[in-house]
Amino acid sequence: MDDRVASILARNKRARAGDVLTVCVLGVALTLAIVATDAFELIHTATRQLAMFPMGEFILAFIPWAVLGLWYAGRRISDQRELVETMEGVARIDPLTGIANRAEIDDALDREVVRSQRYRHPLSVLMIDIDHFKSINDRYGHPVGDTVIRNVAKAIAGRLRSTDLVARYGGEEFLVMLTETAPNKATTVAEAIRNIIAEIPVYLKGDTTIQTTVSIGVSGALTITGSAADLVRQADQALYAAKNGGRNQVRVQVPPEPPRAESGPDVAPVGGASA
Repeated sequence: MDDRVASILARNKRARAGDVLTVCVLGVALTLAIVATDAFELIHTATRQLAMFPMGEFILAFIPWAVLGLWYAGRRISDQRELVETMEGVARIDPLTGIANRAEIDDALDREVVRSQRYRHPLSVLMIDIDHFKSINDRYGHPVGDTVIRNVAKAIAGRLRSTDLVARYGGEEFLVMLTETAPNKATTVAEAIRNIIAEIPVYLKGDTTIQTTVSIGVSGALTITGSAADLVRQADQALYAAKNGGRNQVRVQVPPEPPRAESGPDVAPVGGASA
């Protein structure tokens, strides 16, 4: 269970106990106050005259309990609303890394594509994959693999602007949305991320360290004409090209060119050393 959800549940449990005690104490106090006054006699006389509520004094005694009950119900509704809002937020966060998850970035990318098309603004995405991650898990164990994933997520997030978004897209893959960013500038960001990650060692027991590298696929345009799914698919194709090209490099998905006698590859290499 997420720590924030657990904290709210624990706080709500304590609040419920305190509210029940408050309701009981105030209810008894208000009832005694009514009994100690002439209110009983007044309401009894009035209701007897109207011949409607012969048990008017008991109705009067019930009023403070009804009010307190409504107050208690309002408190519980407020607590439940807070819990729902928190759980909705947690559902959009990857629990291992603390960054957005796939559902969150898919929704954000859909919105940003619509915005790019409406206002003709550039938009780019990066698909990032940790190289040889399965070998890391097999050799050092899943806890070390989790540390590698967290380190990579932190390194990526540290290189982005507040208007950008990074998400764990699945396993050891990350998707980055770069708003207001043309593909050439996105490539520069991708290279910076690749270099930063390559310089971050994971320290194990003793003097053992793991050097992590990533492969990155870039896609985007000055104005997006396709869908968010098209953008992600193009970045994924560029990522596969980077993997097949030797890993630890950036590849860019180039928009299709008009037919010609000898068409070149649709994926352009950018840089980086194979690993």
